[in-house]
Amino acid sequence: MKKTARKAAGLLLTAVLLLPVGCADHTAAPPDESAVSSLPETTVKFWTYCTTPEREQDFVRFQQILKERHPEITLDYLGIPGDIPTFMQKLDVAIASDTAPDFTDFYDSKYIKSGFYEPLDAFYDHWSEKESLSADAILQARSYDPKQQRLYTLPFSMQPWGMWVRTDLLQSAGMGVPQTWDDFFTAVQKLTNRENDQYGIALRGGPGSSNTLEALMYAYSGLTDYFDKNGRCTINSPKHVEFVERYLGLYNRYSAQDDLVKGWTQLTASFQAGKAGIIFHNFGSGTSIATAFYGDQSRYQAAELPRTADGSAQMRFVMMRSVSMNSKSDVKEAAFQAMTVYCSTAVQIPRCKTQGEVPVVAGAASSPDYLDDNHLYLRLAEQMVSGKDGSVQIQVPVYLPQYTEIQSEVEPMIQKVMAGSMSAKDLLDQWAKLLEAAKKQFDSTQG
Repeated sequence: MKKTARKAAGLLLTAVLLLPVGCADHTAAPPDESAVSSLPETTVKFWTYCTTPEREQDFVRFQQILKERHPEITLDYLGIPGDIPTFMQKLDVAIASDTAPDFTDFYDSKYIKSGFYEPLDAFYDHWSEKESLSADAILQARSYDPKQQRLYTLPFSMQPWGMWVRTDLLQSAGMGVPQTWDDFFTAVQKLTNRENDQYGIALRGGPGSSNTLEALMYAYSGLTDYFDKNGRCTINSPKHVEFVERYLGLYNRYSAQDDLVKGWTQLTASFQAGKAGIIFHNFGSGTSIATAFYGDQSRYQAAELPRTADGSAQMRFVMMRSVSMNSKSDVKEAAFQAMTVYCSTAVQIPRCKTQGEVPVVAGAASSPDYLDDNHLYLRLAEQMVSGKDGSVQIQVPVYLPQYTEIQSEVEPMIQKVMAGSMSAKDLLDQWAKLLEAAKKQFDSTQG
C-alpha cells in the first residue's frame, strides 16, 4: 500500500490470528460505557495480515463505520500482505521496540504466554452487546486459557477448509467431484496431462504447507484429537504415514515441479489458469476464484474434504478468527470499542463474504445480506461450521504457545519428503516429538 493511500485512508493495519494459551496477570479496570462514549480524540492502531486489494476495501469500510459510530476514534490501520510468518515477524519486532498496534485480528497463543495479550474479561463483562457473539465461540476463546478460562480474544468469524475442484475439467475426464480419498487420487491421475502443463493437483510446499497437511491427514484418518489420553501425539499414526506417502508422493508426477515452494496465492493462480484441477485451501480463495471465472460456477466448485479412508465419517477443519488487545496499549477503552465494531455485522458480513468465512454474530450467517450473492461456497461454509453437514470437528491444539512455531519448523521437512530426501515416517515422528514436548511443557504450567 502506498504512503499516499495510507494517508487518504487514515489507517494503520494490523492482523491477528487467534490461538489459545497460558495466562498473564495484568487486568484492566472495567470500562464505563458512558465514559467511553465521551472519550477525547483518540487514535487506535490496528494491524491485519494476508491483505490483498480485494480485502483492503473491507478495512477501509471498517474505518468508515468506526468513525460513524465513534467520531472521537481515528483508526491507524496497517495491512500486511504475504503469509502468517511474515506478519508474526513484523509483529514481534514491533513488540520488542514498543511500537506494536493496540489490537490485531490475528491470534497466536504464544502472545498469551509472553504477556502481549490483554485479558478482556472486564471489558467484555461490561459490554452491553456481549450476547451478540456466539456463546460457543466465546467458550472456545476461553479454552485457550484452560486453567483460568480468561478471555484473551474476541471471536468474529470461523474459517473452514475445503477442496476446490475444476468441475469443467472433471466433467471432461468423465468424473464427478471426489467424495472419497480413493476418488481424489484417481481424479488427480486422470486430470494430469504433463505435455499440456496440466496437473491433477497443486500441492502447497511453501508457507502454510504444514497447516494444510494437518487438515488433510486428520480428514483421512478420522482421528479427532492430536493427543491421546496419555499425552501421546497422534500426528504420526500409521494412517497419517500412509496418507503422507500417497499425497506428497504426487509431487512432480501429478503436480508441477514448482509446487515445492508454492504458497496460497500461487495455488489459486494455478487453479484459475487450469494448470491444476484440484487444490486444498480455506474458502478465502472464493472471491478471487469467482472473479477469475466471471462468476461462472459451472467451471468450479468448493467441496468438503473427502470422507475418511474407511468412509465412516466426514471431518471438518475449522479455525476461529478473533481480535486481541495489546496489554501495553495506552488507549485500551477506545481499542475495545474499535474491536467491538470490528466484530459487528456491519463489518463482518461484507468482510466474511470477501474472505470466505462465517460470522459468529448471532443470525448473521443465515441472513440474506450474507448469502445474497449466491456464492454456493458460502452456503457450504455455513453448513460446515455449524455441523449441519454431519461432519466431525478436528480439535486443533492452538492453545499450545509453540504450535505455530512448530508448524514453521516442520515445513522444510515437508519439502524434503516431497523431494524424496526424507521419509514420511521420519517427518511425522519428528513432528510428534515436537508437539508432545510442547504439550508436556504446557501441562506443567497449568497446575
